[in-house]
Amino acid sequence: MASSIDGSVLFVGSGPYRVSHEIRGNIFAHSCLAYLRENNIPFVVMDNDAAGVLAADAPAGRLISSPMDADGLEETLKRVTPSKIWAPCAGKETQGLITRLVEAAGRDELLPGGIGAYAAATDWAAFREAAGRAGVNVPFGGVASSLEEASRIAGQVGFPVFLSASKPRGGGGARIAYNHEELAAQMVRLLSWSLTGEVLVVRVQEKHVQCQVLLLRDQ
Repeated sequence: MASSIDGSVLFVGSGPYRVSHEIRGNIFAHSCLAYLRENNIPFVVMDNDAAGVLAADAPAGRLISSPMDADGLEETLKRVTPSKIWAPCAGKETQGLITRLVEAAGRDELLPGGIGAYAAATDWAAFREAAGRAGVNVPFGGVASSLEEASRIAGQVGFPVFLSASKPRGGGGARIAYNHEELAAQMVRLLSWSLTGEVLVVRVQEKHVQCQVLLLRDQ
């Protein structure tokens, strides 16, 4: 990788999103990259899909295709020395890995808002507590690291339950289980996908309206 990309913003992508039977890109990710381009901020894109929708947004020679795991992130940081690491669209596990790597390197300045902001964003319990203080209702449930824990949570909230290996988001690592048999089958799959060994289990609010608010601001 050419050294000319050193000092660029490292944008960590989200990979493809599965919505029903369609594969779509993350609209917020495209908006973030458009902001970087329009403001002439040099950037490099790291994504786990070399032929995916973000590939077209990456400048020539500035797409790093890599798994979103600890080894992939460490290898990427060996290839480029970023001025900032920007990962607002990455999964929560990936954000957590980035936080730990940056903290171990003593490079708090690499993360917009600092390590504290990212650590809070990747902690489901902390998120629920902060949402509660702000008066925001969140789905009742919990985080499970085994089928037994998931079954206990499902027994408390009732089926169907939403399962996500990338808490608290959807995408390809999300499933809905309508009974214990489906829960058992999906937990095996999702635990193998989760980078933290945990799966979010929350009550499904069927026939609801989903409203998503995304905020992008400069320093």
